[in-house]
Amino acid sequence: MYRSTYYLILAAIFAILPFDQAEAQTTGVFCAKRSGDRTVIFRSSQCPKGSQRVTGTTGATGATGVAGAVGATGATGATGSTGAVGATGATGDTGATGADGAVGATGATGATGDTGATGADGAVGATGATGATGDTGATGADGAVGATGATGATGDTGATGAVGATGATGATGDTGATGAVGATGATGATGDTGATGAVGATGATGATGDTGATGAVGATGATGATGDTGATGAVGATGATGVTGSTGATGAVGATGATGATGPTVHMGNTNGTALSATATQYLAVHGAFTPNATEANAYMLIISPCTATDLLVSLGTTPNNGVGTQTRTFTVMKNGAATALTCSISETASSCSASGGSVSFVATDTIDIRSGVAATPAASTAAYSIICS
Repeated sequence: MYRSTYYLILAAIFAILPFDQAEAQTTGVFCAKRSGDRTVIFRSSQCPKGSQRVTGTTGATGATGVAGAVGATGATGATGSTGAVGATGATGDTGATGADGAVGATGATGATGDTGATGADGAVGATGATGATGDTGATGADGAVGATGATGATGDTGATGAVGATGATGATGDTGATGAVGATGATGATGDTGATGAVGATGATGATGDTGATGAVGATGATGATGDTGATGAVGATGATGVTGSTGATGAVGATGATGATGPTVHMGNTNGTALSATATQYLAVHGAFTPNATEANAYMLIISPCTATDLLVSLGTTPNNGVGTQTRTFTVMKNGAATALTCSISETASSCSASGGSVSFVATDTIDIRSGVAATPAASTAAYSIICS
């Protein structure tokens, strides 16, 4: 019962905190879980076993008011009452784990309870008679610790008043047509040219006669009046922004692809820094650092699961050539103490050999090793080798 009451209190607290429904749909719900003497609150797409979902019923969305003209900011509306805490819904299927939600604000610390009264001192034991020391009187019991005062209830957080709606922007008027250009005034008539004076009679040579006066220039006609500029048309109204489409659901996770085929097993080894014999046949273990041994039983290993040996590769630290004749080292894969067709040789100045395309089948408990043979006393050399057994 106490746990149910506790979760109801948590639900009430979350009901009055700001809650983004869109965020909850994408990042999960709030869950509460007891851990010792603490309560852990976290966000998840699904509350796991042992925790309790904390949520309340979302109030109905109020109808959208008619957009008013742009004006002064409206007064802050009164705080609406907190809706009742909704009943706990049935546990849904476990979904994918959402991102961790933000840590909720720490509630106010309740007032410290009064300190309990100090218990009365125990009675002092009676003094024994003079002589033998009397037994020490029993220590009086400690007074009971006063009960811890109840934690004060956390005051409700007042809801933030709704912000007044911004009035719609008034529509911009249409752009007016450009006024016609006024007609150019007519050019004034050119004044008449004054009459040319009569040529005087040629007088006797002597003084030049006076030049006749220039006729007056005609008056310039008046410039026609400029037509009025047409008024600028109003800007057309901006169209409303389209509603953003909802986010599509996340597609289902694709099926896991088939497991690829098992790759081949590679057995690798070396002579552990020890030179191969120049005169005797020796045997090599197919795995790890191994000192060459003249007895095959000391070198072979057991096959743990069926496989087919297809490739052999050997590399020498020193070429077989010792300057006299042709020196060779031959390496052969052994099965249950018998030579197989998987073999290769290194002669003279060569330092490696390989055999591929073979098909030597092994089953569990078969033995496998490599035989090292010599011809014409090759130079001493270490070796490294590998076998592919698929």
